[in-house]
Amino acid sequence: MSFVRLSAAAGVGFAARYAHLARTTNATDGSGLQNVYNGGGKTYFSPAASVDGSVQLKVSKTFAIALGFDLWAEDAGSNVVTAGSNSEVLVSSSGGLPQPLATPPYDVVRGAQVYVGPYLGFQFGP
Repeated sequence: MSFVRLSAAAGVGFAARYAHLARTTNATDGSGLQNVYNGGGKTYFSPAASVDGSVQLKVSKTFAIALGFDLWAEDAGSNVVTAGSNSEVLVSSSGGLPQPLATPPYDVVRGAQVYVGPYLGFQFGP
């Protein structure tokens, strides 16, 4: 009976992600002016690839401890951008005059997205 096992897996698939942008802006001149901007959400779809590898230490016939890593990769492209706004204003809760606030488009997500995570796991069974 071997006390150490190795495991590896790889695959391709499809990812669907939703990203939402909200921002709060406060004036720094002490006027108390504030703007809460809700840029809305954007969804993107992408091909994806994953890789998983682990080493298991068999402690008994029915129990093993696994130490491994997981990698997930996808591409968000360049189309996950909020719309800019020329109608945003800084307003005061004390009734001061609103001030215009230029709001450019924001890149919420762009390009390659790679997630790597180690893990510690338990396996039960033969």
